[in-house]
Amino acid sequence: MNRLFLTLALALLTLFLSGQNYQKVAISYEKIGDGLYDFFVENPNHYPVQLHFKFTEFENMMASVELPVNRTVEHGKYPLLNIRRTYLDIPGSFKYTFQTRVGAFPVKYDESTVYRLPVAKGDTTKIIPLPAPGGDERITKVFSYNAGDTVFTCREGIVCMKTETQYRDGFRTGLNSVTLLHPDQTFGKYEVFADSQLFVNLGDTIATGNPLGMAGGASYSIGAHCRFSAYYVNASIDSILDNKLRQYHTYIDPLFKTGKNKAENLEPEKHYTF
Repeated sequence: MNRLFLTLALALLTLFLSGQNYQKVAISYEKIGDGLYDFFVENPNHYPVQLHFKFTEFENMMASVELPVNRTVEHGKYPLLNIRRTYLDIPGSFKYTFQTRVGAFPVKYDESTVYRLPVAKGDTTKIIPLPAPGGDERITKVFSYNAGDTVFTCREGIVCMKTETQYRDGFRTGLNSVTLLHPDQTFGKYEVFADSQLFVNLGDTIATGNPLGMAGGASYSIGAHCRFSAYYVNASIDSILDNKLRQYHTYIDPLFKTGKNKAENLEPEKHYTF
């Protein structure tokens, strides 16, 4: 029984990581001289990560930067630091470890930012109430659609995460979703698309008002819909690790441009026309 439980847990973890498109951040180094090394960090993901890098062994060595290193790493490969032996006639040694968390820090969000309704021009959508679980400060806007309607982007950004429903042994798991990284390092997540009806791929640059996919959820009691949430990281990685924080995101209640040609917060049960 324990072995079965472990197998299922590992399978679910693998599914989660693959669904979130997670790729491991890599640290590498090159010896460029006697007792002299250059370190590099490579982030293959399309979202920024916070990096916490430290040496667990550091004998007769000195670094070019203050240790430990806490920094945001964008997509790509970058120099991290260099180290050298303090005394060249004495052997030196080093070992290191690092941890990452998804999202940049600090993020300065402009609360006057205006979002586009994610529906076609001239269409009307109803905001469906979605109570947050107890203690959860997540803000999610649920937009109503007709079956077959297209979901459009509320803000421009890069497709940094994409998940798709999977079927394993007759069971359906996960939701079809797309997450965009906005220019200000905030995220916009769209959930509940129809199966096989996502129109974008990881790394795509998407303009405001571009189509993302076809609305799903037609089998739900509330009918076809899309869930949208905007958020950003509100803590540095050293604070997250030291204080063992599990919730370190600020969720945004966005201003949307409506048919009244004004920016406003959307209210549950009300209808809005783009």
